[in-house]
Amino acid sequence: MKTTANPYIFVVEDDIMYREIIKNELEENNCKNIEFFSLGKDCINNLHKNPDIVLLDYMLEGELNGLQVLKKIKSTNPDTEVIMMSAQEKLEVAVNSLKHGAYDYIVKNDSAMNRMSSLIGRICKLNKLIEENKQVKKIRTFILIAMGVLLTILIILNQLFPRQFS
Repeated sequence: MKTTANPYIFVVEDDIMYREIIKNELEENNCKNIEFFSLGKDCINNLHKNPDIVLLDYMLEGELNGLQVLKKIKSTNPDTEVIMMSAQEKLEVAVNSLKHGAYDYIVKNDSAMNRMSSLIGRICKLNKLIEENKQVKKIRTFILIAMGVLLTILIILNQLFPRQFS
């Protein structure tokens, strides 16, 4: 992950008007590190850039649909969180998306932008906690190694100078 304060976001949406709505919402929430794609294959071709979050339309035009793109994202970048978005309110579509690794599923309705912003905030908080946990583990490992080195030095000193350490 690149950052938690300003996540790197891919938006994969073939509807130009809806893409603008998403762009405006993200910019209002100070998200500035965004790339937009109309086709799933363009998103896949750019996965080497390691986005933190992908907002992905379920019903994409072109040769790949959203579910196929989701599967590719998760197999290539398992740490990238994908929020699937669709006008479809079918439960099976949402369940299938979640089953294949989507962080969540948003129905494109009046509350979609609020929900999207909330989910992005949650993902950022989660990523921050994950990064902090990694730092704590590194520090703990360093301390354990340092303690082991000190203990080894004390043992060696005790063997070399037994009277002074008894």
